[in-house]
Amino acid sequence: MASPCSAMAYHHDSRRIFVGQDNGAVMEFHVSEDFNKMNFIKTYPAHQNRVTAIIFSLATEWVISTGHDKCVSWMCTRSGSMLGRHFSTSWASYDFDTQYAFVGDCSGQITLLKLEQSSCSVITTLKGHEGSVACLWWDPIQRLLFSGASDNSIIMWDIGGRKGRALLLQGHHDRVQSLCYLQLTRQLVSCSSDGGIAVWNMDVSREEAPQWLESDSCQKCEQPFFWNIKQMWDTKTLGLRQVSSQRRVLTGLILYFAIYLIELSFCLESHFSL
Repeated sequence: MASPCSAMAYHHDSRRIFVGQDNGAVMEFHVSEDFNKMNFIKTYPAHQNRVTAIIFSLATEWVISTGHDKCVSWMCTRSGSMLGRHFSTSWASYDFDTQYAFVGDCSGQITLLKLEQSSCSVITTLKGHEGSVACLWWDPIQRLLFSGASDNSIIMWDIGGRKGRALLLQGHHDRVQSLCYLQLTRQLVSCSSDGGIAVWNMDVSREEAPQWLESDSCQKCEQPFFWNIKQMWDTKTLGLRQVSSQRRVLTGLILYFAIYLIELSFCLESHFSL
């Protein structure tokens, strides 16, 4: 290969392997019946940068991939041509029955796309992560979507329940890198970039993740957030979000004391001027 391998997908029934590379290309191979030889089929110009994930659909003869060029592309394996692209993405999962793609981006948002032969349409969006989405796993049986992100958390989205239910799983201490759901045992396996591996029993009842609303004040205690400078100046208080990271708390404290020092400097200036 002309470039190092960065992603791979294998289809057992057709014995086809799709290999993504650092240069953005996806190469297709066919494995012999005795698994002793691989024959090169074709190369797909999928991306302009490193390929991060590959999905192959035999029913539509599509190969779907995501890359570091922040786009998801789907190509026809019969002709080798590009069918479509959707930009501002980082990871994707695919429902083979409905041809829906779940696409995560760097803002922590997950977009549900309906893929067509030459275009795509946005169905809905899911918001819950504070960091970029790093991995997705779709369970077509129970119709559950699992997402892991750089905010060290995992969210289970109950798509099939049609009630908008989302469960927050916290236990990792670094970026969640990969997910795998075991249907027989109803267990979720996850790993993070610090080398930690977690096994989650999804039969255990858990509290639903809180709904995130756009506001300048905390939903729980009604205190102002640290970016709401005017209200902080008036009330001399520091608001913390219902689910906030240590970085946000530290930033809020620094900003609070900066305002305090500015106010103190005004008082000293007026005192010495007298």
